[in-house]
Amino acid sequence: MKYLKRFNERISIYNSEWEKMLPQTITVFKGQDYGIDKWIYKKGNVMLNADMIQITYGIEDPMAPDTFEIDIYIVKDDSEEKRNDLTTVVSSGTIDFDRSPGKHIPNLRLDVDITFGDEMACEFTISKKGVTVYQDTTYNSKFDPTNTLFAIGDESLKKLADFFNRFNHGIKISLEDLDFLRKK
Repeated sequence: MKYLKRFNERISIYNSEWEKMLPQTITVFKGQDYGIDKWIYKKGNVMLNADMIQITYGIEDPMAPDTFEIDIYIVKDDSEEKRNDLTTVVSSGTIDFDRSPGKHIPNLRLDVDITFGDEMACEFTISKKGVTVYQDTTYNSKFDPTNTLFAIGDESLKKLADFFNRFNHGIKISLEDLDFLRKK
């Protein structure tokens, strides 16, 4: 029974309980012709700012970049809907601005930046239109002329997709939507 999710449980975004929904570790692949390194980062600090969430992961390996960070900017366009200050986390499905069950916010957008050490590894947006990639730094990327690999392990990506799906943006993303972050 302890593995069953409670139905429609709501947690305030200002309550640290929602942090348990984040992946505890992230597996990162980085390299090029000489070889590909695999590093496992552990969840560190989680900071909630006015319009963004910063999630840092750290590693003890002196050969690896010291941080892996995910910044999630929560954007709500004023043009479609009036503002509502009732941000809550629903652990059984969504992070929700509206307390009405089953509703999604049609103009909610998540702007996600992933930083690997000092490098901006990728930037993408999640909205009702799907996942839109603005920058990535892996093979054949216009932003990385060295043609190196930057990827996140499938199990870590699945956990990130599950976390992103808890936001109330009205779509369900899958591993295929995050294909630009997969090791091929």
